[in-house]
Amino acid sequence: MFIAGTRPEAVKLAPLILDLLARGKHPLLVATGQHRELFAEALAGFGLAADHDLGVMAGSPETQVGRMVPALASLIRAQRPARVVVQGDTSSTLAGALAARYAGVRLAHVEAGLRTGTDDPHPEEMHRKLVAQMADLHFAPTVAAAAALRAEGINGGVHVTGNSGIDALLLMQARLAGDAALRQVAMAPLAGIPRDRPWLLATVHR
Repeated sequence: MFIAGTRPEAVKLAPLILDLLARGKHPLLVATGQHRELFAEALAGFGLAADHDLGVMAGSPETQVGRMVPALASLIRAQRPARVVVQGDTSSTLAGALAARYAGVRLAHVEAGLRTGTDDPHPEEMHRKLVAQMADLHFAPTVAAAAALRAEGINGGVHVTGNSGIDALLLMQARLAGDAALRQVAMAPLAGIPRDRPWLLATVHR
């Protein structure tokens, strides 16, 4: 069972879900509702949709987590997945990890071990560290991320996997290359932008 709620989580978990589907597995994707429209749109780009939508997001981060944990724990107990998978450091990530532990289901953390070295001013660093204490599988994107986990005393279940966001990029690149109609739709918003020099695309957060 994959638990996620934001656009970055959708992008970075899509390659894993697609790979499991290709292997004949049956992953469940639970949307928390943290980024309602953005999350669904990002999934749709990969031909995916959530199996369950809790739609419980509202208010401050602590309110969000407080509402999500019991809803997710109840769903996990009802579905009894072999494992819960969370990604990154969002409120959905922390709530999913807590719910998995309360429900007695093993937890995997994608993009584990990233650290900023400061807890101020945002809660994400706290989320990362707390999830690391609950997971038994830690998929670190880099050697440095794996080293950060080991420095915190986490030695078992740490695997350096690379960044699944790059897998998502390559998947979408291949899909656009093989689908002229999709490529035309994707390029429509860029009409009129000069193409006589290289482009740089940046998505900026905070």
